[in-house]
Amino acid sequence: MTIRISILFAATLWLGTSISQSQSVEYTVKASIVEKFSRFTEWEAGAIGEYFVIDILGDSPFDGEFERLAAKGRIKNRPIRINYIADYHDARDCQVLFICRSERDNVKEIVRYLKGSNTLLVSDSPGFSEMGVHFNFYMKENETVHFEVNPKALSRAKLRTDMLLLSLGKVVN
Repeated sequence: MTIRISILFAATLWLGTSISQSQSVEYTVKASIVEKFSRFTEWEAGAIGEYFVIDILGDSPFDGEFERLAAKGRIKNRPIRINYIADYHDARDCQVLFICRSERDNVKEIVRYLKGSNTLLVSDSPGFSEMGVHFNFYMKENETVHFEVNPKALSRAKLRTDMLLLSLGKVVN
C-alpha cells in the first residue's frame, strides 16, 4: 500500500510539475503539491483538531486554488479549512502555514515564533529553506516547479515526512 501511494505521489508531482506555467497554473500546481505534502506528513497525536487547517500568510498569489482543493476532499480524515491571515501570531493553530513572498522580512521571526508548534512551513521564496522553512518551491529554467526540503527543520517541528517525499526534493539544511 505504501509503495502504491508513493508511486502515485511521485507520478502526481511529475505530471503536475511538467506543465509549462503561467502564474495561475504555477500556483494551481503549488497548491496541489502543498496538499500532497500534507498527506505524506505525520503530525503528533492530538495536533489536528476538527479541521485540517491551512493558513496563507501575506499577499496570496493563489487566487482560490486552496479553496478548490478544500472543496474536493479531506486531509487526515478532516475537512479542510483555509484561512488568509495578515499576522503570523494568528498561525498557532494551523497544520500548514504557507508563507507568501510579501513576508520576506519576517521569515526568521515567523520560524522562531512557530518553533516547536508542529506546524508545517511552506513557501516559494529564495533563501526561505535556509531560514527554517520546511518546504520551499523554486522554478527551473524549463518552467517546472521543484522544491527544497529542510529535514532538520522538520525534525525540530516534530513532523515526520515520508522518505520518498524527502528524496524528491533538494535537501537544504
